[in-house]
Amino acid sequence: MTFPDSRFVEQFGIDEGHIRDNQFYLCDASGFPVGTATAWHHREEGRAHDDGLVHWVAIVPPHQGKGLSRPLLGAVCHRLRERGFERAYLQTSSARIAALALYLSFGFTPDISEPSQQAVWTRILDRLGTPGRS
Repeated sequence: MTFPDSRFVEQFGIDEGHIRDNQFYLCDASGFPVGTATAWHHREEGRAHDDGLVHWVAIVPPHQGKGLSRPLLGAVCHRLRERGFERAYLQTSSARIAALALYLSFGFTPDISEPSQQAVWTRILDRLGTPGRS
């Protein structure tokens, strides 16, 4: 998947120092980047305060399923804590079961605001073998 420069600027802006301090890359033994995630921030409509944002967690397909997201997510959460955020959130797809399992293991919980979402999360948690966590 390609990520055009315009989309990058839209998501992260142009402050290279801020990006450098908060964007993490995981590299293979040859130094080639195989994963990324960012310790970001965003005030969403309806949220009373700023929360940290775990943004754009991605591992290139040949390296997925090897447990590489765990240290990457740990680094991002650590950085958000260093920046003073007491809470963090992220957005992902309900189809990304492995990612959901990782996020739940880090203590993230689903934000269920509509009854239809409860049914989806019940199926996800049953699939993960963690009934009743919602």
